[in-house]
Amino acid sequence: KGRWVLNPRLPGQGRGLVTIWNDGGAFVSPQRSVFQTEAPRTLAHLDERLPGEIRQNNYLTSPIDQDVLALLTDAYMEARTSES
Repeated sequence: KGRWVLNPRLPGQGRGLVTIWNDGGAFVSPQRSVFQTEAPRTLAHLDERLPGEIRQNNYLTSPIDQDVLALLTDAYMEARTSES
């Protein structure tokens, strides 16, 4: 009912690093287990930038600025690179 979900999946997989959704505002929910498997180097940087925020099925409460978006992009690039 009015909620939209964007699930950017990893190439060739049925899972993604994050889910983006709305419910009275925008939210980003990370999937830590996928980060650990597919983008561990970027996960380390995200853990430094957002301590305690990258968990399983939670949502980020810190502001999502350009630096965070760049790290999420890096994570998808790392996952794609490790797959090839």
